[in-house]
This record gives sequence, structure tokens and C-alpha cells, in this order.
Amino acid sequence: MQPFKRLLALLLAGSAFGALFHVQAFWAVGIKLLCIAAVFVSVQDSQSKTPKSRALVSPFLLGWAWGAGATLTGMGWLYTAMHDVGGMPAALAGVAMGLFALLLGAFNGVAAAGAAWSTQRTQRAALPFVACWVLGEWLRTWVLTGLPWMSVGYGFLDTPLAGAAPSLGVLGVGAAAVGLAVCTALLITGRRVAAATAVAAAIYGCVLLLVCFAAQQFAFTQASGAPLSVALLQGNVPQTLKFDRAASQTYMQRYADMALQSTAQLTVMPETALPNVLQQLPAELQAKLSSAPQTLVVGTIGQTQGSQGVQYTNRLATPYAAQPWTYDKVHLVPFGEAIPSGLQWVVDLMRMPLSSLRRGAQGQADLTVGGLSIAANICYEEIFAHEWRARGGAAHLLLNASNFGWYGDSNVFAQHANIARMRALEFQKPYLSATNNGATLAVLPTGAVQASLAHNTVGTLAVSVQGMVGFTPYARWGDWGAVIAAFLLLAVLHLRAARHSRRLSPT
Repeated sequence: MQPFKRLLALLLAGSAFGALFHVQAFWAVGIKLLCIAAVFVSVQDSQSKTPKSRALVSPFLLGWAWGAGATLTGMGWLYTAMHDVGGMPAALAGVAMGLFALLLGAFNGVAAAGAAWSTQRTQRAALPFVACWVLGEWLRTWVLTGLPWMSVGYGFLDTPLAGAAPSLGVLGVGAAAVGLAVCTALLITGRRVAAATAVAAAIYGCVLLLVCFAAQQFAFTQASGAPLSVALLQGNVPQTLKFDRAASQTYMQRYADMALQSTAQLTVMPETALPNVLQQLPAELQAKLSSAPQTLVVGTIGQTQGSQGVQYTNRLATPYAAQPWTYDKVHLVPFGEAIPSGLQWVVDLMRMPLSSLRRGAQGQADLTVGGLSIAANICYEEIFAHEWRARGGAAHLLLNASNFGWYGDSNVFAQHANIARMRALEFQKPYLSATNNGATLAVLPTGAVQASLAHNTVGTLAVSVQGMVGFTPYARWGDWGAVIAAFLLLAVLHLRAARHSRRLSPT
């Protein structure tokens, strides 16, 4: 295959993966495995080309093309946020989306290049590919503040592979999926590899599925205390009107009325449901909110006075409780809430209030309701499980408040639901998500959705949630389990190859 056609094929394979990333149906899982297998086969083929062709179709470029395609289709809702809602000119939003896809795709390129390099030195292909893929995804969790939204493991929740989540997290599930994809590739290309290799691939694939299935049967947490009644409010406020001074009064009244109708022990509003500093709300609205029964968590704007003057935070709070509690968002969204130096002009092209916020302090206290500890976070903080695993492991419940009004009627809702399910599996704790327009849902410790509201509707999700106590292995060691395993695997393979090379070399 010509270099350009090979790159185009990988771009299309990545695009297919991204388009189906959120779909958990059996047929979609099969296609996603084939999409990953395409990277493995292409990287191996690239090593047998002439030096000129190898330069044109380097493993890095192949992985880069695949990753860029996956980002374009899997996170295309960012274009909606920039252009449709944010008002950025279409051409500029398209360029920004393209550059973003190239940035995230580079991590797949690094993984593919690392796999090819290790394959040349160890004469092994499958294991280095899996290990390097894991390390590439791990890099994406923290480089440039991190954005692991498209981690492969989220695409395989309804398979036995999800059994790896309580021990190795989403990286472990992704490693299992990539390993199964490699086995699939070796079986499909059986005529080009040794028969023994194809047989071994079939055996390894079956063993991998059985091990993950067996791991699903282990329960590391157990019920604690009485069930907690919870009401999650979904006001469905259009993002274009959320910060409109006149319209916002109407929508804040809506949330206040919904809170007054709740009889739950815990009532939760989504992120910035009250897009103002609480002290600046109309007295009538404050009086109504203060009379809401039980514990009311509001999504609002925090205000602090520091050495740099007045600063604002993205905040969850229980200001009307006997013992008020606050949580200020720690991991801010680049360009959305934290502006990199010299790039304010990019944000100025969009209608984006609250684009420069102060990050919250580390080690903030958890919310306590009905004797249960609740570890809360805001919006896309939920994808950084390693950053709140200590809190998540110690808590009885997990809570997220988000606003996806920026992204239209897109696959972001299903992706958010899958992320919530993965967090519940990793910690084996119930996961609650209150959103402005979807996906508002409650997830059981098994990763199954207990209840949810329809997208883009107004409603209250009333559920009874059982708190859980205990630490999963992932809650204890986080991503380091999968990362150290990947490094050790590569180290062992390289050491064995070096030892074998010394034996064969003349003395």
C-alpha cells in the first residue's frame, strides 16, 4: 500500500473508532477492536519497508493519523462549543479543532513509535505494542495538564475486560482491549505469521477474557450505613442564555423551585446552576433557597479576596446547611477556565464568561450527609481518577456536578455516562452525576446505571443510594499499577533480548 493510502487508512480507522467510542453494543466493540488492530498491523508492516518508504510511513505518523482521526470524531463536540455556542468564526473553530486533534493524536504517535523501536530490539511485537500504548495514554493524563477523555478503556465497559478496572483502572481496561486487538490481528493475518503464533494468540485472547471475567467477581467494598435519598436536579438551561442577566433570573428561580419540591436528604444542583456569587443573588431567591429542606448543594461562583484582588472559583457549596461546606474546582479547563499566558485573544473570540478562574486548594474536605462521606468534583475533573483516588477510596459515595450545555445534542452525553460508570467500577462506589442538560444519572458500584434522566429535558432524578466502604486496589495505587507493569514488561523484554544478543555475539 502506498504511504499516502496507508496514512489515510489509519486516519479512517481512527475516525471509525472515535465515532463508535461511546457505543457499547457487541458489534461496535468488534469494530473498535479491528480499528486498534489496524494500528498494530500497520506499525509492524512499516518495519519491513525500504528505508525511503519507512521514512514516509514512520510508525509515529501512522499512530498520529489514527489518534487524530479518533479525536476528530470522538470529540467533535468541541467544535460545537467553539462555534455554535461560543461564537468563534467557523474557519477558526475548524482550524482549532484540527490542531487539537493533531495534539492529542501525537500521543498515539509516540506510543506507536515506541512500540516499533522496542520491536526492533526485542524481536517481539505484541507485548511492546500493548505496553507502549498504556504508557502513551498515561502521558496524556498529565502532559500539558492532561486530557485523557479518549482513553481506550471507556469503549469496553460492557465486556469482560472491564473486570480490570477495580485493580488497574481505565488504563488496565485499555491495556486488556489493546491486547485483545493484537490477538485478533495475529489471528486475521494468520497466513503471514507462524501457525504457532496464531495459536498462541487465540489462547492468550481466551485467557485474557477469562482472567478479566474472573476479576469481575471480586468485591473490594461493602455496604455501610443506611441508604441515602438523593435528588439530582436537571434544569436544562440553554448555554446561550445561562449568563444573560435577565434570562438567568428566570432559570435560577427554576432551580430554586425544583429544590423546594425535593424531600430527599441530599439535593444537588449542577455546575454553575446559579451563575453568580451567592451574596449577590436577589434577596427573594436567597430566602427561597435557604428554606429548601435537608442538605442542598448548589453549583455557583465562589469569590475570594487575595493579593491579586478579587478572584473567582467554580464552586459547589451547601451555604444554607447548619455546617456549611464548599468545594472549589481544582483541575481547571485550559482556555475554558484557565487561560495560558499570551493566549487570552483566543478566548476573546468566544462568548465565554468565567474563563479566568482561580483553582481550588488541594485536600479540600468531603461533604458529609446522613453519616456518609461524599467525594465531590466538578465537570471534567471526573476524568482524572488518579487525582482524587485518595478521596474516592475513603468516601462512601462519589459525586460530580457538570454542565454540558456547551456541546449541543452530541455523543458527549454517552461519553460522560461511560466515564461515570468507569469511576464507579474503579472505586466500587456509587457515582452520582447532576448535570444541567444530561447525562444526569446514578451509577451502582458494579458500573451499571441505576437510573438516569433523558437528555435536554427538565426533571429531578430521585434515587436511594447505598453507601459503600473499602478500598479497591486502584484506590490504593491508582494508575501506577498499570504504568509500572508496562515499564517492567518492557524492561524484561529488553534485558532478555540483550542477554540473547550477547550469547550469539562472537567472543
